[in-house]
Amino acid sequence: MVILLVPTLKIVLLLAAVWSVCSAELITVEGYKGGKAEIRCPYREEWRSHQKYLCKGECRVFNKDKVIKTEAGENSTSRGRYSLKDIREESVFIVTITNLTLKDAGRYWCGVDTWGQDNYIKVNLEVSEDWCCENPTEVTGSEEVTGYEELSVSIHY
Repeated sequence: MVILLVPTLKIVLLLAAVWSVCSAELITVEGYKGGKAEIRCPYREEWRSHQKYLCKGECRVFNKDKVIKTEAGENSTSRGRYSLKDIREESVFIVTITNLTLKDAGRYWCGVDTWGQDNYIKVNLEVSEDWCCENPTEVTGSEEVTGYEELSVSIHY
């Protein structure tokens, strides 16, 4: 009996993990290097008092890389460049990542700790260079510049 129970339990856990990944929604968030990104994670009303978290990477069932999490009953927390605020009346939690780097880009998962299998929403964070303002230079005076649509313009001073 015990011999059959262990493989059956492994199969149930594997199916639960596959189900959670396959049924996940997708949120795409864009940000710029040095700026901030806000990830809005909706959840069911009945999960308002549950632990909320954001993990990066694959977010495996037993090996979650949680970059930030609340404890059950908490509605906000911060950790380094990450902050999480649970807006319970709207059934959404917001994770803010400040001082974005290009390495922050990638897959994240909004998670709600529920009995059995956690609920996940897949997040794709895209971080780009802010070309217009990467190295701003103060320009004084005024000059007229003429350009044409879809062509580049160079300004030399």
